[in-house]
Amino acid sequence: MGIDFQTGRKPATNLVYSSFLGMLYVSTPENEAAVAEAKSLVGDAEVKKGYTPKGGATQKARAFLTERGVMPARISGKLAHAEFRKTEKDGRTYQYVSACLRDSDGLYCLSLPAETEAAQILTRKLANAKFGVEYVMAAYPMMQKSENPAYADREFPKHIVSLKEKLGPKHDDVGPELIGVSPAPIQAMADEAVAKLKETGMDDPDMVFATRKKMAMRFHLALWEDIDAEVAKYKATRGSDEASSGAAPEPAPAMSSFDDEPF
Repeated sequence: MGIDFQTGRKPATNLVYSSFLGMLYVSTPENEAAVAEAKSLVGDAEVKKGYTPKGGATQKARAFLTERGVMPARISGKLAHAEFRKTEKDGRTYQYVSACLRDSDGLYCLSLPAETEAAQILTRKLANAKFGVEYVMAAYPMMQKSENPAYADREFPKHIVSLKEKLGPKHDDVGPELIGVSPAPIQAMADEAVAKLKETGMDDPDMVFATRKKMAMRFHLALWEDIDAEVAKYKATRGSDEASSGAAPEPAPAMSSFDDEPF
């Protein structure tokens, strides 16, 4: 390496998941410039539509990025750090879920906006994960038919974060998908909160939607109490060289490519 760090620690690398591109990529100034150019190529209106498979704007943008050397990535290494964090910018508060894997070359961190489905999937998996174990982490869209009768014939992307234990050196030497904590209790929590809301005469659809999102966030925040405890336990047993340097690099709000889509 051409740079010597006095701390003896290698810098962390941020990765970004773009819901429009449907891919995980390494965040560098050069890559971010290429992504911005790709989005400009297809136009803001197309970007805001989100992921479009099979010949849509997403595929056009990804083809452009391939020519620029920006490729879909996945990361592997020991699960070394995870956290729920808040950051301020321009008077606004942003909440993120971060998870970091470490290998011999450094630390690799994925940060996702905490209210997104992908971040909540990751949170539930982290609650069942074991720190210090080697995993392979990936993120991608999965097309699913709408559960809304009004859109019965349409498919929408569900953004997934995959976490599989790494079993060997080969690309496919991985275990089965890590099963996260069941989200089933969220429905009962949300139904109870909405029922109380309607008892007060407030049944505005937007307010009901916001209440359900609030209950989902409350459920996942409770999981972070256990995850934080596991992180602290891991750091205490492994020492500073292995774990305490595992704090994720600060994600700028602009990194949240989920801002491509309205949530």
